[in-house]
Amino acid sequence: MPLYRQIKEFARIGLEGLSEGVLCNWVRAASETLEPIWEELHKLILDSAALHIDETPIRCLKSDKTNGYMWSMSSADNGSTLYFWQNSRSAEALNHLQRHGMQPDGRVYEGAILSDGYGGYESWMKTLPDEQKPQWQVCWAHVRRQFVEAAGNSNDPAWSMKMVELLQPLYATERTLRESKAPPEQKLKERLEKSAPIVETFFQELTKRRLDTQNPPRNKLKDAIDYALKRQEQLSSWLSNPCIPVDNNQVERAIRPVTAGRKNSLFIGAPDAGKRAAILYTMVEECKRMETEFLQWMTEVLRRLPTHRTSEGYWQLLPGVLQLPVGTGKGNKTVTL
Repeated sequence: MPLYRQIKEFARIGLEGLSEGVLCNWVRAASETLEPIWEELHKLILDSAALHIDETPIRCLKSDKTNGYMWSMSSADNGSTLYFWQNSRSAEALNHLQRHGMQPDGRVYEGAILSDGYGGYESWMKTLPDEQKPQWQVCWAHVRRQFVEAAGNSNDPAWSMKMVELLQPLYATERTLRESKAPPEQKLKERLEKSAPIVETFFQELTKRRLDTQNPPRNKLKDAIDYALKRQEQLSSWLSNPCIPVDNNQVERAIRPVTAGRKNSLFIGAPDAGKRAAILYTMVEECKRMETEFLQWMTEVLRRLPTHRTSEGYWQLLPGVLQLPVGTGKGNKTVTL
């Protein structure tokens, strides 16, 4: 909610005379207080076997560029999410986010990353030695979405829908594995037996269609085919790694609060404010994930922080780890990090 609207809300409950400057100072103080806990969460998320990553543009006023970007990185293991502000969506920004300590010389993330097909991921990986490159999986939901769009905007909607229907069993298999809480060995076995043949058939159909001279030189269907064929290797990583989900929907859901806030606030005032917003988004959403009341958690953090200024101490203050006094919040859900 924009600060000027918050001022009006405060005035309605009797807190009159507040200025945007005062509220800006409150926000800055809160984010600076939470920053070391945010950094500790970043380290824990980088220990995950697989990460969902996405970003969304937000207008930034006091910047050399029109837009900045709010990145979102979510653990495929437990859904823990970290928001991260950068002035760009370049490979440099991704390199910063994917290193321990967020330092150029920090250890690079060693698991698998799941994203859309944006070329910045490939550009970043080209800067890394082969032994440091994470496994990269491109989201199947993006592929499916393009063929759904092609069904309504191409010269052959029936064939486009045929490709959509061909992919449906992939999701049915994943849903069954998820609901049954299948162990990794079973996931790998089911994917190789049921999903791998479907993926192979899908790419065979695309290759055959791509050579069809009746296909116009430029339309939605051609774009969808080219998008998938260009990323065939990255769309197949999940078949050999049971830790990798089939799509990036988890992080797209996680980034919705940012897009909703963008509609309300319209812009970020300055890059520093973007970082403060990222820290606060992170901690609020982590409290929601752990079913912890944010106000009560923040109150307890402020009380305990002076005696917890170490890495272990910051970990103890994370939502779900910090035990709130009885009668505050919705409870203390057991943490899984």
